Amino acid sequence: MAVRNVERWLPYTLDSLRTQTRKDFEVIAVDDGSTDGTSDLLRATTDLTLRIIRTEGVGLGAARNLALGAASAPLLAVLDGDDMWLPHYMELVVGRLEVDPDVAIVSPEVLIAVEAEVTNDRYYADGYPLQWYDDHQLEHLAESNFIVPLSTYRREVVETIGTYDPTPGAIEDWDFWIRALQAGFRAGHIPEACGVYRFRSGSITTDRIKLIKGRIAVLERFASTGGTGAEAARTSLSFQRLQLAIVEGKEALRLGQYPAVRSAFIEVARHPKARCRQRVGALVVVALPALGKAVLKRRASAPAALRSVRDVRRVRE
Repeated sequence: MAVRNVERWLPYTLDSLRTQTRKDFEVIAVDDGSTDGTSDLLRATTDLTLRIIRTEGVGLGAARNLALGAASAPLLAVLDGDDMWLPHYMELVVGRLEVDPDVAIVSPEVLIAVEAEVTNDRYYADGYPLQWYDDHQLEHLAESNFIVPLSTYRREVVETIGTYDPTPGAIEDWDFWIRALQAGFRAGHIPEACGVYRFRSGSITTDRIKLIKGRIAVLERFASTGGTGAEAARTSLSFQRLQLAIVEGKEALRLGQYPAVRSAFIEVARHPKARCRQRVGALVVVALPALGKAVLKRRASAPAALRSVRDVRRVRE
């Protein structure tokens, strides 16, 4: 469990561990340089089998790697400090791995929380822009990271492919799943909701430019490997580069950096995957940047906080 400045959410995460119907697990919490009350909450927890590792801002991938290095169990579960397990998570997810030797990774259905509200929307089932795939998993993984972050996998996966990418800003879980499937491991799904995955303003997953650049880095590595899924990765890479040009163009427009605006939106207008509406909009911004800035300012007048699953989809797509 990697945690950093999650004082508001960590009590819910710890309570979700306490209420598990199956108790045979150890929690390894890596406190990655928290400056709020996170460290105190961890130290005050005496009713869980909990080990705490303290480090100073090494990033999510490196923090997870520290936890992996300290773990000795044959099964390894991912839980961040703002997410939760439902009471039957261990029973169902670990149970699946114990009875199904063909599956090395179990990705359960989870509910979506937006800030403090746990919604009835599900990661896969309710129109969220992801779905589960039993077949051609590697090709589909090139299109989107459909394996939920709150997954559990066999130690054999780490022993075969190595640990998470420790590069700050990396999308370490997507890269990890891709390497696992490339090595021949298979993922399985539990359709019953087993956890809660939280989106919150200011988190890694809501920083759009960083998110898209992380996706591009993963896809560039994937596309360069050749083999199964590489062509799908190249297609996805082209789409993500288009998204990056749009988002960087809007940011330059907001800052009044008009040469960068022109460069970004010319790239959008010329991009083979750009829709007609995107091309027209890009050309209008190139010709009339002041108009584009006015429109952008009007759209940005709404509060920046995530308010609904619709906002989550807007950030993720």
